[in-house]
Amino acid sequence: MPEPEIIAESPMLRAYFLQGRGDTLLLTFTGLGFDTTQLQRRQFAARSVAEKLGLPAIGVVAKEPNWFPQHEMALLTPAILRTSQNFRRVVAYGFSMGGYAALKYSRAFAADYVIAFSPQWSIDPAIAPWETSYVRYLRPFHKGMEIGPGDVSGSIYIVYDDLHADTKNANKIAEVAPVNRIVARHLGHATWDAMLSSAAMGRLIQHVIDGDVAAVRHFIRRRRRSVARFESTVWLARARHCLGKRRFQEAERAARRALDCPSPASGGKWVLGKILAGQGRLGEAEDMIRQNMALDPKAIWLHYHLAGVLEQQGRMREALQSLDAVLAANPADRASLVARERIMKRLAAGLPPPHGA
Repeated sequence: MPEPEIIAESPMLRAYFLQGRGDTLLLTFTGLGFDTTQLQRRQFAARSVAEKLGLPAIGVVAKEPNWFPQHEMALLTPAILRTSQNFRRVVAYGFSMGGYAALKYSRAFAADYVIAFSPQWSIDPAIAPWETSYVRYLRPFHKGMEIGPGDVSGSIYIVYDDLHADTKNANKIAEVAPVNRIVARHLGHATWDAMLSSAAMGRLIQHVIDGDVAAVRHFIRRRRRSVARFESTVWLARARHCLGKRRFQEAERAARRALDCPSPASGGKWVLGKILAGQGRLGEAEDMIRQNMALDPKAIWLHYHLAGVLEQQGRMREALQSLDAVLAANPADRASLVARERIMKRLAAGLPPPHGA
C-alpha cells in the first residue's frame, strides 16, 4: 500500500489522502487519543480499516485536542474538496472529538453518510453544562462552535450509550438534524471499542450505505458484547441502579463484581466510593475515590466527589482545596460553587460537618 500523502496542512491540523479502490471515500477525523508519534507515522483515524478494506480515505488529523477549529478547517477545505469530488459517495466517520467533527463539517464536505461514535454537540459548559470532561481544552475560538442546522448533511448515525451523559449530546444533535440513534448500552463513552475490527467496520459501513437502520442497530447491539469490559460495565450499571434506590448492600456487591472482572470498566472505584460513603464508611470511600483519581488523573470531576467525602469527615479546608481544583478547570461548575458556598458558611459559623451529607 502506498503511504498516505499530505494534501493540506495548517498550524493545528493536517489532512492525508490514502489511495484505494472503488467510488466510496472514507473521510475520518481523529479523537483525543492521537499524539505526535502517530503524526510522524502518518497515522489517522481508521487508516488500518481503509487499508484492509481497500477504501480510499481522507484522514483529517488534529495535532492537539482542539476540536477542529473552524478557522483552521477553512484552510484545509479547498484541498479536501478537490480530492473528495472525485468520488461518488463520501462516508464521514469519527469518535468523540472526531465524531463531533464528522457531524460539524458534513455539509462542508458534502458527506452522504455520517457515522459518529459518542460525539459532542459542544464542549462549552456555558451551553452544555453536562460536558465537564473537556473544559481544560476550552479556548476562546470554541465559543459558538456547537453543531447547528447549517453544519450537517447526509444520512446520520449516532452511536452512543443511552445510560451515559452522551445521551444529552445526542438529544441536542437530534434537535438540529434528523438522526438515526444507535444505542450501545453499557459501553459508556468508549462506544468505538465495539468496532476495533476492520471487518466489523466494513460491515457497518455497508449497512449504512444500504440504509438498513435495523441492521445497523442489530449489528451494534451484537458487537458491543465483544468488548472485553462489557461484563464489568453491566455489573457497574446494576451497582448504580441499586445505589439510586439506596440498596447499598446490593450496590456494593455489584460494584465489587465489576471490579473483579478480568477487564474492569473505568470509574468502578469511584462508584464503589459513592456506595461506601452512603453507608457512612467514609475512610474506605475516600480511599476508593483517590485510587480512581490515580488511575485517571485527568478526571477533574473526581475532585468534587472527594470534596464531598472530606466534608463529611469534617476536613473542610481539604474539601475546599478539592473544589478549587474543579473550579480552576470549570469556574461555572454549579455543583462545586454550591458546595463551596455551603462549606464557607459552615466554617464562618463554626458549624459541625453535615453528617451523611
